[in-house]
Amino acid sequence: MPSIRFVHTSDLHLGKRFGTMPDTIRSRLVEARHEVIARIADVARSNGASHVLVAGDTFDTETPSDNVRVQALAAMGSDPNLTWCIIPGNHDSLAAETLWERVEADAPPNVRVLSKP
Repeated sequence: MPSIRFVHTSDLHLGKRFGTMPDTIRSRLVEARHEVIARIADVARSNGASHVLVAGDTFDTETPSDNVRVQALAAMGSDPNLTWCIIPGNHDSLAAETLWERVEADAPPNVRVLSKP
């Protein structure tokens, strides 16, 4: 039986606003959330993994901004040889149908939302 190697992650909370943090560092924290996508992809590639499983809370809310969603999908789509499988979580639940419809509509071919058993 062939094996599969993947990286498992969760709780990226993209779009988190860090409202209690001072303005001087808030934008850096927001950007760092997005930069982690590239770092996860680097870990996958350096360990021979062809898949990344994001097991919940990719987004911090059920209504992330279009910019947050598009930026995340662009980062995930930057390496077409790496497949991203996303499971909705409690912060970005599957009940947020509009969010996941938009993600699926805008997702590059290597990004999949696991919305069905």
